[in-house]
Amino acid sequence: MLTAAVCDDDPAVLARAEEILRRQLAAVPHEIRTYPSADAMLEEIRTEAFVPQIAVLDIQMPGESGIGAARLLNEKLPACRVIFLTDYVAYVSSVYETRHSYFVLKGEMEEHLPKAAEKAVRELRDRTVLHFRAEGEWVAVPAEELLYMERQLRKTRVVTDSGEYLTYSAPSGLLDGNAAEPVVRCHSSYWVNLSRVRSMSAESFLLTGGESVPISRRYKAAARSAFFAFLHEGLASAGGESRGRSYGLKEKT
Repeated sequence: MLTAAVCDDDPAVLARAEEILRRQLAAVPHEIRTYPSADAMLEEIRTEAFVPQIAVLDIQMPGESGIGAARLLNEKLPACRVIFLTDYVAYVSSVYETRHSYFVLKGEMEEHLPKAAEKAVRELRDRTVLHFRAEGEWVAVPAEELLYMERQLRKTRVVTDSGEYLTYSAPSGLLDGNAAEPVVRCHSSYWVNLSRVRSMSAESFLLTGGESVPISRRYKAAARSAFFAFLHEGLASAGGESRGRSYGLKEKT
């Protein structure tokens, strides 16, 4: 599900921006939350683990400004696409202190906010990032760096190229809306990124880095089907050279 936040201290502008955004995202499962200030949004991100993928920010608000909020989002939630909303052209230079997708004047919302939302969604599809809290801090991991996940009681061990993390987020929640990488469940406690698999045996996946991820009897058929579908997809997209040939992949019996 795509998540979005809209911040503006003018109730009329807030309602109108939400309406335009909801209309633009009608074809995508989504959740939009509105806030009268950036402070309210940031507090909910801190306390309720809300992770907006798109943030529409008024620049001039009481408390934290939209530009200040964008800086914090850039740092803590780098995949979040920021759209600035303002009445003042004078801010056009200041916004370039942050990473953002669009700058929209409030008087031109009807025309330009849908374009801004479309661009933000396109950018999200081009690069998928997993967001979660680990040891009290927000962590952003590019999906392509994920090796596998292991559920340990109430926590999830997330194993990536850059290290390991423990989070209370469930694997299903981490993967929600992040279909860029082919992650499948292969065991009651394990999920594996098929793009990082070198070979499959009756009992495990061997990853390209040498790690082994177990496969249980309950999930073997589904994992095997997903694995070979992934290889066949690679064959079609590569014009005849399969992922199996590229990586030397072969099921071990």
